[in-house]
Amino acid sequence: MWATGTTPRQFAMMSPWMLVNFTNEEAFRKIGDVVMDYANHWISVINAGLSPEVQATLADTDLTDRDAGVRFNLFSPSIDPVWGRVDAMIGPEGSELIRSNLQLL
Repeated sequence: MWATGTTPRQFAMMSPWMLVNFTNEEAFRKIGDVVMDYANHWISVINAGLSPEVQATLADTDLTDRDAGVRFNLFSPSIDPVWGRVDAMIGPEGSELIRSNLQLL
């Protein structure tokens, strides 16, 4: 566990955009090229679609099931302890309702 209280499993689930919140301004400014490469990559995927090579690796993958698994982990109280705080603020029933809706999108 890091000083932030974030576990390795949480870091593994975070996007680069989420991870940036764990740095300072100086370090953030140094990663500009990496951020632009990341953004440009996904913009090119949006514009050109997936390459035939990538499509071939997905041929036997049920993307709906894969997406559901990722969302389940992203919003899981066993991975992200913030849900305990949400429980305390709005009650376990409200917290579960929010999580279940996020997991089912």
